Amino acid sequence: MKANDIVVIGAGLTGATIAQQIVEKTDRNVLLIEKSSKVGGMCATTPYKDIVLHDYGPHIFFTKEKELWDYVNRFGDFRQYRAQVKASVDDRLYSLPFNMNTFQELWGIKEPYLAAQKLAKSKVKFENPDLNFETKALSLVGEELYQKFIYGYTKKQWGCEPKELPAFIISRLPIRLYYDNSYQSALFSGIPIEGYTKLVENMVDHPRIKVKLNEDGNNYKPDFHTGAIDEFYKYKFGELGYRYLSFVWARAMLDKYGVQAVNFPGLNVAHTRIACNKHLGCHDSECNIVSYEYSHGEMADGRIQAYPINTPKNNDLYQKYKSKSDINFTGRLGSYKYVNMDQAIKLGMETAQCLKNSK
Repeated sequence: MKANDIVVIGAGLTGATIAQQIVEKTDRNVLLIEKSSKVGGMCATTPYKDIVLHDYGPHIFFTKEKELWDYVNRFGDFRQYRAQVKASVDDRLYSLPFNMNTFQELWGIKEPYLAAQKLAKSKVKFENPDLNFETKALSLVGEELYQKFIYGYTKKQWGCEPKELPAFIISRLPIRLYYDNSYQSALFSGIPIEGYTKLVENMVDHPRIKVKLNEDGNNYKPDFHTGAIDEFYKYKFGELGYRYLSFVWARAMLDKYGVQAVNFPGLNVAHTRIACNKHLGCHDSECNIVSYEYSHGEMADGRIQAYPINTPKNNDLYQKYKSKSDINFTGRLGSYKYVNMDQAIKLGMETAQCLKNSK
């Protein structure tokens, strides 16, 4: 390493963006360290026959900002794509997010004004609906929708009663009084045709970026770190709360669902959702590979660190770590907050701006 080299830990979208922006806008060299065997982070993908497998569940890139859309398209061709999700409840499929298709499937209601009336009557009134996740959800959709679609899924995903979670997690729940199953309303939405790992490889394909895979980075003093801050400091002040994910892969003989992902809210089913990978690209492929997703409260072999648990106690502990650190922690794990893919890239751009051109 040279004296002015920049060390970045983590080759997900944020870390890769930091590295790419540094070499594009300064004369510095970058050492990009990734503990896994490939780049891409949570978005990592694997080509398989005529489809691309999403290693950690389905990821669709969406954004309202043309600058970010133009940026990712520099590194790979995108297939225009709108997320389509169903929920399997009592062996029946329902449309998500909540929209007129859902209300017709559930209640037989076809007219938006009738759905609006039923929703208004269903909503539970609280003096403080923002008290917790459960009160907020009940105030938005009422008891029936909450019990059928939200309660069990949330309990499995977060490993606790929904009333123990903060309200903001569900505050932006989409409820549409029109027929639209698209999960995102962003202006730009798509999936890189060759997958996210290939996209990130293209981002960091530069003579002044050196990528080291299968390394934890413990032997380096990083300038930017996109991993867990408590792990980096060997849990000096205590452990932060996370949810961990594992995946079981299978070849499905029949295309049972016809969509990219199916949620399973019922507590009688251990997995939270199934991803149908051919519907993330080549819908007509005969290669029907599915992944079953499970949520856990503890790390173990085969599990990945996925979601920060943003309780006040955890947030305070994170700030304690952050205030004692002279390293720029960023990204989903490094900033200890859930971020969408466009937000992860924007974080990388903003973080890289702190370096001035050394010329």
